[in-house]
Amino acid sequence: MGLDWAQRAMALTSVADLSSPPAVSRLAIALAISGRLDEGLALLDEAMSPETADSPNATKHTLCRGRLRLIDDDLPGARADLIEVVASLLGSSRSAALALGRLSLIEFLTGQWDLAITHAEQGLAACVDRTDYAQITALRAPAVLVLAARGAWQEADNHLHAMRLESGEIALPTTYTAFAGARLAAEKGDPAAVVAALAPAWRCARGAPSTSRASGPGRTSMPTPSSTSVSSTRPTRS
Repeated sequence: MGLDWAQRAMALTSVADLSSPPAVSRLAIALAISGRLDEGLALLDEAMSPETADSPNATKHTLCRGRLRLIDDDLPGARADLIEVVASLLGSSRSAALALGRLSLIEFLTGQWDLAITHAEQGLAACVDRTDYAQITALRAPAVLVLAARGAWQEADNHLHAMRLESGEIALPTTYTAFAGARLAAEKGDPAAVVAALAPAWRCARGAPSTSRASGPGRTSMPTPSSTSVSSTRPTRS
């Protein structure tokens, strides 16, 4: 269904003869999550021609391509795109926070853990909408992964607790939280806790209601200040 609506939006902008329309990015993402990642990347490459370099949507397309390259395991390409996006955006914005969150994950995956923490902190600071729970949990998740791998379990637990407060019963942040919690439990060597941490994600996948007591999207309660810093005291990897 998402792909169908994205294709309709693209058709409408094509009729309007818009150059490098925003619908390109939406269609590219819809193609990717429908199992047609190569088509999504090709669509973006076509839209990001030299003629459209100054388009108002150029940064959105670069951000989208960075996300898809990450899915495609092209970490160097994804990093290059996301760094370009961060450099082009000044101040706080959803796009800046999104780019920094994906950069944080890339740095974790490539072993640059100090950079991963830095990008997560910068992303949390740039996230202007504190009720954008999918965004906030996506930023906290790499921090949990780094802190858990370093054995800074209390700091990781603080972030995980914050993620649970922020996820409510929304599928995407619930999945981020479940994954982060499972990784933390695995680092602690607790298989039963790994299974328990993943349970909310399974419920979301099956369409069952969550039994979590986390705050819902309408609540404005936020985690305590101690969970907003992601700096680790155990810098065992750069």
